Amino acid sequence: MTKIIPKKLLEREMTRKEFLAFSVFAVASVFGITGLIKTLLSHAATPTASLQLENGTRTGNANTVSDASASGSTAVKFSSTGSTVPGGTISHGEQLSINHVGPWTLQGVAKGSESVTALNPGTERVSTYPGNARPSWIPGTAYVYNNNPSNLGGIVPAGGMVIDGYNVPAGTWVVQFRSFTAGIIIEGDCGGAGSAFPGILFRGCRMRGGWYAPGWFNQNGQSPGGTIWIMYSDAGGKSTASADYCESIFESKRYDPTDKFYCIRSYLSNATTLVFLRNDGDAAIENYGENVLDFGDSTKHLNGIANGGGENATLWLRNHLVLAKQAGSTQINDVIQMAADGGAYLGTATNFDGSTGYTIKDNYLGGAGHTLQLGYDKSNTIDKVRNVHVIGNKFTTSLYADSGESGLCYKTPDFSNYGNTWSGNTWADGPKAGQTIPAPAASN
Repeated sequence: MTKIIPKKLLEREMTRKEFLAFSVFAVASVFGITGLIKTLLSHAATPTASLQLENGTRTGNANTVSDASASGSTAVKFSSTGSTVPGGTISHGEQLSINHVGPWTLQGVAKGSESVTALNPGTERVSTYPGNARPSWIPGTAYVYNNNPSNLGGIVPAGGMVIDGYNVPAGTWVVQFRSFTAGIIIEGDCGGAGSAFPGILFRGCRMRGGWYAPGWFNQNGQSPGGTIWIMYSDAGGKSTASADYCESIFESKRYDPTDKFYCIRSYLSNATTLVFLRNDGDAAIENYGENVLDFGDSTKHLNGIANGGGENATLWLRNHLVLAKQAGSTQINDVIQMAADGGAYLGTATNFDGSTGYTIKDNYLGGAGHTLQLGYDKSNTIDKVRNVHVIGNKFTTSLYADSGESGLCYKTPDFSNYGNTWSGNTWADGPKAGQTIPAPAASN
């Protein structure tokens, strides 16, 4: 039903808008862009992203910002759209539960009661290589945003659309309520031989199987282009049994400066590593993770959500990751990892929220040998770990007195220098509940 607004009310609304526009201009003049960015990152609303190719058309909440690591030396910065978030918004990972994530949340049913449509494992490939095209299991019609289990996706129409609070660019392929049991290959462009990869969003899908590195999706090295999104999905091994070995659920590859991967509101379990974020500007937002184990192979390095080194920007925001040592498995190495194997952490790139470098913020964390690994070791000198921001996290003592079995964090950068910050981190429970945790000393 169309709402009719009297003419006088419309006139008053225009006056208020003009006044607000003038006020925002005045605030920007006095306090500068930094103040505006802080406002956008307030806990008052869940930050959302509009993501576009750098040379494409930008939506109304997008602005270009300097980014030396991006092609053309610029990237696109976005602000909140204020759209409805399925399961409800949260301000901290402590609030996140199973009922905020996964396909069951979209369908409004209990975990395990959701309806997803199985796919033939032999067809699990996405390619724009010459001779290939959009796979038949992705509908060629315009995507309609709803949570009907019979809605299997489509193509984001012209102008883009808001999906679960995030602006998704036009042309993105949406795969919805599908069940995958084999790893998927994503390829496009192929060194100019094919058309550009348009980006793909897996929403409300189940990805349960025995994948090895590089995880459930393998993005071809000659396939730069659109963003890969995983939203409200259920992913990992089928169980913790050794026969269901799963090495890495998701792993982005950083083949090109424009590559991006976002894992949002998903349930991640039963793997040696939940997620590897290897592109500049990847993000893990509001995911619920558990059951990290070695499946009987004690040589494996076990992680929650990790970097490999050499990335220039990453976001870990409002995740719930309490990782207990599993029976028969070696201890988990870390819950959030910034490993130095792949290079320095210079923090020069821009994230979708306008921040620079690495932000570990408002997560609920606990467990592992150390809960945090923060990039400073023999491979990286102290000045090679910059712009690391650890803010507002809560660390539980439900597994160990110091969050991790051997302590809260290690390979710790200098939080008094190089743009690194540590603030507002507290103990979630135990005898020190609510107490602020001081910045740890630099140590490798």
